[in-house]
Amino acid sequence: MTQAQQALAAIQAYVARRPSEDVCAHRGHVWEAVIQGAEGYDEEATAEADPSHANEEAVFADGSRLWWNAALNAWETGHSSDQVRME
Repeated sequence: MTQAQQALAAIQAYVARRPSEDVCAHRGHVWEAVIQGAEGYDEEATAEADPSHANEEAVFADGSRLWWNAALNAWETGHSSDQVRME
C-alpha cells in the first residue's frame, strides 16, 4: 500500500466520523487533520505540485500522490505517471 493510499484510508475514517460537514469545509479540515500529518507527506514536493496552495494535491516520499477530483467530489490516489493534467 502506498503512502497516498494509507492517507486515503485515514481520510475515509475521518470522513466517517464527520458525516454532516459540508464538502468545502470538510476538504480543508481533511488537509489539516489528516494529510499534513500523514506518513511520508512531502511538504516541499507538494508545494511544487500545487504552487497555488489550493490543497488539492499532496505528494508523498514514496512518489505516490493524492489529489482532489472536483468532478467526483472525492480524493484519488496514484503515482506521478498516473495523473494526467488537463491545462
